Amino acid sequence: MPKRVKAAVFVRQGGLCADTGVKLGVGDDKFEYDHRPALWEREFDPDARRGLGDTIPPANDPDHIQAVVCRSHKARSAKDTARRSKENRITGATRGRDKSDRFAPPARGVDVLRPEKPKEKTGRRYDWPKRALQSRNNLARRTRPEPTKEI
Repeated sequence: MPKRVKAAVFVRQGGLCADTGVKLGVGDDKFEYDHRPALWEREFDPDARRGLGDTIPPANDPDHIQAVVCRSHKARSAKDTARRSKENRITGATRGRDKSDRFAPPARGVDVLRPEKPKEKTGRRYDWPKRALQSRNNLARRTRPEPTKEI
């Protein structure tokens, strides 16, 4: 989103969150810009912007963007996602996937009950160091002072 659009939105709202009315950019409350209506809800015009296409209303129109606190934007986006999922379920958009390959019979010559044995790997199983590692007991004995004998 261009900086000029962000500045126009910030000035239009007077530096306040569109949802909560909290002053933006003060303290730990960071803020984000939210498209209203969401971009996925807008119609697409392929002839807009010299043939490049854009949404109706345009994606970077400051009148359809709001500056909100991060937690508010997260809540809004969660509601939008739930609404979009429900819309897809109702309209049957999720049923359009081709699932025939999941239930297709196996290819000829493939024995489903007795799959081929995988080739055995040769060589070492892990890439451990080739030198022998020193045990902790030997190391502890060397660093421990020898007991003194009293007569």
